[in-house]
Amino acid sequence: MNDEELNALLETTAAAIGKRIDGLFQFVAEVRARVDDVAARAAEHRKPLDRTALATIRPLVQNILQRDEPLLEGIGVAVGREALVDTPRWLEWWRRDTADSSHFVRHILNPDAVGFYDYQSREWFVHPIEQQRPLAIGPYVDAGGIEVCTVTLTMPLPLATGDVSVVGGDLSIPAMEHLLLESLGTLRPPIALVAANDRVIVSNSARYVTGSRLRPNTTVVRTVPVPSPDPERLRWRLLVLDNS
Repeated sequence: MNDEELNALLETTAAAIGKRIDGLFQFVAEVRARVDDVAARAAEHRKPLDRTALATIRPLVQNILQRDEPLLEGIGVAVGREALVDTPRWLEWWRRDTADSSHFVRHILNPDAVGFYDYQSREWFVHPIEQQRPLAIGPYVDAGGIEVCTVTLTMPLPLATGDVSVVGGDLSIPAMEHLLLESLGTLRPPIALVAANDRVIVSNSARYVTGSRLRPNTTVVRTVPVPSPDPERLRWRLLVLDNS
């Protein structure tokens, strides 16, 4: 493959990745809109927002996870301290089992318990609130959560109470790898999809594994940004790396 053919392939691959991820952000936005609606109806009827009210989003979440989108393996809402009247912490989070089923992910949310999942201090929760914008966070190992390496597409969710919660969707790293390899195969030189935190999401080479940082002496031959209508939320790029 000559340079012109490789460049065209990289541009096509980056565009395909951007389009798929932007579609997943739309799924997250669907959940955000549904929670907005639930909170608005609770306020209209002068009822507090609690876990029971929040659970009414479950049919939508389950429906999204049943759609033909293998890149999305989990989706849900992580509430802020003042969002619900019956608890300061709650994750209404669901994860795909198969194409037709999903399950509620149970977390340890008691700060005095062993294995406490302090999600309200994690980057995927804090950063979209601080920056007041959707963001793709990771890759990172979700220790205490789903216990795998993932990328979370997040959106802040302001509520009438003044509190801000977060809606998010978890990406399947194996499905991301399949998407990349389907386009690029194992051609040389090696190519890595790298996130805003400078960690490898996936690559077509065993030398560059998910979650790793490129070595300081790694030579980047070419950089192709992954396009998005909102470049700030998806600061990913394809890197062509020196194979020597």
